[in-house]
Amino acid sequence: MIVLAHEQGLTLEQALHEAASRIQRAVADFQAAERDLHAELTTRPLPVRDWHAVLAMVDSMHDWIAGLPAYYRTSGRYCLA
Repeated sequence: MIVLAHEQGLTLEQALHEAASRIQRAVADFQAAERDLHAELTTRPLPVRDWHAVLAMVDSMHDWIAGLPAYYRTSGRYCLA
């Protein structure tokens, strides 16, 4: 957030809002891509194991996306102090 504030000439509060907006857009893009993927997969005759592999990969991406903010909050690595 500090880097974003410096780079864009924003206050910390403005940078926080900008970061939140960017995250919301990224999540919306991911959700749209996931819908598109499911729609595309239904048009292809894939073996069941391939379906399961794709769905497992998407599920792991959900975990990764959800886990990063928790890591940032608890790791101490990204503290402002």
